Amino acid sequence: MLIAAVLMAGWLPRKTLVRLGGGPGFVSRCAGRLLCSPAPGQKLLLGLVLGLLPCGMVYAALLKAVNAGSAAAGAATMLAFGLGTAGALLAIGVFSSAITARLGRHANTIAAVSVALLGAYLLWRGINAAPTMGCHHGH
Repeated sequence: MLIAAVLMAGWLPRKTLVRLGGGPGFVSRCAGRLLCSPAPGQKLLLGLVLGLLPCGMVYAALLKAVNAGSAAAGAATMLAFGLGTAGALLAIGVFSSAITARLGRHANTIAAVSVALLGAYLLWRGINAAPTMGCHHGH
């Protein structure tokens, strides 16, 4: 998250980074073209294309669906996951668009600082985490 914040703010040129792996090139190219389009239909298509990118939460839901016991139960699990996340994702999209419109050119800087603060907080939490119950060393 800290690296993402640095890149978002433009504090480090992307060309100075080493790129590992090729990534999903076709999906990235399609998403890039759709992202630049102002048409609402293109934004819907962008959402569908971005659904092809890997996501840890989707993988977790898929593991739960596989363990559901039947194909119908697995499908119901994935449907529930999709319905449960759709509202939150829609709200985030609407909220971020409204905030970006109000903040104008400062929106990217504020977003970068927010991501950096969250990344620093998570790093601090990880460093200062209390040991778990089964990991006591000593007598």
